[in-house]
Amino acid sequence: MSASYTLLLNLVQLDPLTNGGTSIVGYETARAVMGYVASRPSVRLVIAVNARLAANFDVWSANLPKTHYILTSLDFHEPPEPLLQATVPDVVVSPIYGGAPFDVAAMAQLGVQHVVLMPDALPLLHPEYFPPRQLSKRRQFYADLHRATVVVAPTQHAAQTLRAHVQPPIAELHVIPYGADRLQNVLVDESAFRPAEPYLFYPASSWEHKNHDFLFRVMEKVWQKRPALQLVLTGGRTRAVSKEPLEHIERATRRHERIHDLGFVTPEHLKALYQHAEALVFPSSYEGFGIPVIEAMQLGCPVVCSDAACLPEVTNGAALMLAVGDVDMWAETICEQLPEERERLISVGRERAAAFRWADAGAMLIKLLQSLGLPEERGPAVPRDSYILQTIAEHRATADPPPPEILKMASWQQRLRTANNRQAQVYARFRILVLVAKLGLRLMARYLRP
Repeated sequence: MSASYTLLLNLVQLDPLTNGGTSIVGYETARAVMGYVASRPSVRLVIAVNARLAANFDVWSANLPKTHYILTSLDFHEPPEPLLQATVPDVVVSPIYGGAPFDVAAMAQLGVQHVVLMPDALPLLHPEYFPPRQLSKRRQFYADLHRATVVVAPTQHAAQTLRAHVQPPIAELHVIPYGADRLQNVLVDESAFRPAEPYLFYPASSWEHKNHDFLFRVMEKVWQKRPALQLVLTGGRTRAVSKEPLEHIERATRRHERIHDLGFVTPEHLKALYQHAEALVFPSSYEGFGIPVIEAMQLGCPVVCSDAACLPEVTNGAALMLAVGDVDMWAETICEQLPEERERLISVGRERAAAFRWADAGAMLIKLLQSLGLPEERGPAVPRDSYILQTIAEHRATADPPPPEILKMASWQQRLRTANNRQAQVYARFRILVLVAKLGLRLMARYLRP
């Protein structure tokens, strides 16, 4: 049976080995889609990834369902429209912050259905967390959401926030909760580092709203009563968004030998850290879902977290919840209330986490895609081929393609027309000028050659 339906999975913005929560969502989306496609030869799956990171997908996809699919590499400065024209997808699924680098207006004009998973509305609520260029880029993601066929949020709180703050309004919005059981079958790495003494655990990237500095002030109070208690940190560390939180972490780890910053760790190491921690502490002031909170509960790690954003909805009374800002109250809760209620928190946490399964999330996504035309009939199992890495040029298979600068200029012209602020307009004009110069050099080399 030849493929009659094409699904394009847009992972171009994903760095599979370092993206934390977005990598988890991208991985689980790919797992659901690939598992479905494996028994449906009428569906062709194309996965678009970042050209610079294509090699990383070897490791990332090792445990995904083995099915025949095309992995094609894209660059953010390369026009993606030829890929759309070559593959002619029936639907594009973008599980990571919008449709970029695809032109969502062009997708709409081509009649391509587009399903976007949007985890939160952080740039709209807290623009102060982002440098100007990052903010402009992210705001464009939200400005384009009204063009999507369906937008998917992970919680009711995230969905309500998107409804309230996204303009033009989103046409159709669904809620599909994330799962808690990603690490359930992962083998624990007992040899990986963890403190010999009791420790609290905080897995979070170095974003400002994660409030590492507040947690360090809490620990100063905690150590007055429990001087041996350690603090273990994991997560991404970058200066690209905000330097100050990273500086807080670096300064704290230099000053206190009881604070251990491990950065990114393997799933096997992460599971060990969850299971042996005295508790997960999570003082974040904004979350779209809060995957570490529900993962901790699933693995029997009690949770002390903030009462911000979606966390009351996700935890549903199975955690000790506090407002961020009261250092004394957090310290007292960790030192007094946590030991008293630890066993109860483990029990109710496991019960709450059981309601969140990635298999259920995948099934809900597939059901949504079926409502948009994804074929349901099964067929003979597709051979378990390894992926085929192709470039856009190979996809196009054009006998005499135009210079690549022409296609790129067309893409940037479209972005210039749809830019919603001056900074985006200036950047688009700059890219066009660069491409004009490159095209001139290419033509000179071709026609003025002695």
